[in-house]
Formats: sequence, C-alpha cells, structure tokens
Amino acid sequence: MAWRDGAQEDSVLPSKQRLIELHIQHHVEEFYNHTDGPRFNIVKNFYYEQHTRQTYDYAVSRMKHYEAMDKLILDPWDALELGGTFNDDSDPDNELDQIHHSFQVAEALRKAFPDEEKYGWLHLTGLIHDLGKILTPAFGEPQWSNSGDTFPVGCKFERVGVFPRFFDENPDSKHPIYSTQLGIYQPGCGLNNLTMCFSHDEYMYKVLKHGKNATQITEKQLPIQAYYMIRFHSFFPWHTFEAYTIFEDEMDKQNKEWVQMFAKFDLYSKSHDVVDIEKVKPYYEKLIKQYLPAKLYF
Repeated sequence: MAWRDGAQEDSVLPSKQRLIELHIQHHVEEFYNHTDGPRFNIVKNFYYEQHTRQTYDYAVSRMKHYEAMDKLILDPWDALELGGTFNDDSDPDNELDQIHHSFQVAEALRKAFPDEEKYGWLHLTGLIHDLGKILTPAFGEPQWSNSGDTFPVGCKFERVGVFPRFFDENPDSKHPIYSTQLGIYQPGCGLNNLTMCFSHDEYMYKVLKHGKNATQITEKQLPIQAYYMIRFHSFFPWHTFEAYTIFEDEMDKQNKEWVQMFAKFDLYSKSHDVVDIEKVKPYYEKLIKQYLPAKLYF
C-alpha cells in the first residue's frame, strides 16, 4: 500500500500522572530550564536569533526552497546517522549528539508502551521525530532556522514560552496585519493551515508527506498521531502554554493530548546514560523497514 497516514489510533493514553512516572527518572524542574545553568548564554543567544529573524516571509521562502525535495536521497538509517551528528544550541538540558537523544526518546516510549504490534509506530516516531535536524549538517541551515520551540508566523507572537521579549525586535511585530491576533488566519482554521516558523519539525513533516516519499510502497502506515507529534512536538506555546488555541479545529483538539504526552517523553527522557545503539538497532531497523520508504527524498 502507498505510504500515507493511517487510521486514527483509538488506544487510550495512560493518565497524565502515569506518563510522568513511566521510566522518567528525573525531576521535572531539572528540565526546560531557561533561567540559568551552564548552557544559558548559548540558549539565550540562539533564541535571540530565532525570535528576531523568523518572519513570515522568511518561513515561506525557506519552505519554498525545499519543497521539491530534490536535494538529497538517503536510506532512512543513513539519514538518522547524518542528522544525529547535530548538537542543538537551543537545548538547555543536553549536550549529547542528536542520535543519542533520539534513541533515549524511542526507548523511553518503548518501555512505557511495550506492545510492539500496537505501538511500534510510536517507538519509531520517537526515533525519527527530530530527523529534520538534518537541515544543518546536510544543507548548512543556521541553528535558529532548524531547532528550538516553534510558533506560527503571519499573526501576533504570543508572549509565552522562552524569551518572548525578543519578539519585540522581529520586523513582523510592527507589520499592520502580522502583528494582529488573527493576522492572515481565521478562528478555528486548524493548525494545518498555519504557516509555522521554519524548523526541523515543519520540514520533516513536509518530507514525509511529499509525494516522492508518501507514494512509495510500505508494509504499514504511520497514524495521524505520528504526524502531529513530528510536526508540533516543539510547538510549546500551543501544547504547554495554551497559546494560539483560537486557531484549533476539532482534529487539533483530538490529537493534542498525544502531542502533550510525546513532548513529556521528548523532554524528560534526557540522560547522560546513553542507549546501546547496536543492541537495539535490529528492532528499529525492522520498524523502519515496515513504516518508511527504502529511500527518503529530502
């Protein structure tokens, strides 16, 4: 069958309390710390660049640059290894290369949701959720055009999340339309109809949905929740701070809890204890073969 998003997953999520407890061995306050710490200046400088330079015109132009997905063809595992060399300046919690973080998330999800038949797609989503960070090592995108918390452009920047004051220096903050609450959008238009800042999240979503990839034959299909997780896991203003909810449609509301769950594993699975990649590699190679095309067009 052609590789496209499968049916809505009807499994019931564990309670929020259990999500926090499941195989997550750190205190919540240890993470998402943007007030101090050894990486504070690196993170602050990153967000200054991102918040002041990510405009509507910029986001549209960068996605236009990549929309043909004609710049690179890679086996998914090779893409994982290439993107895995990336070290994220926006992350206040972790100095490990990206590939170690990806396996930490995947394995944390695997322990919490061990039913392979039912949740193999979720384990794989944990592994590939940041695959779009290939943008920097493969194509030279600056970090502020790749990682960090995401937000829509073309409407008012909500003053929530990380260093929101930096948005004051973004040219769109003075634009007569983009500076208004709705901007170019309509209430209830759906997150799918927003233009997001250019990032690995939006880019990887577009990679997966592009015809060159989505029409290839695969054994299984990723469900819609996987696409929500990949596209919006960094959209903290929405899934954590309840901003931009004026744009939600019913599909967004139905899938929000899945994104919130995934974001907790993405955030709280970080550790200096790395996963033995060679030990778990056969399992994830099997999932990749089941769900992803043999070659991905980037």
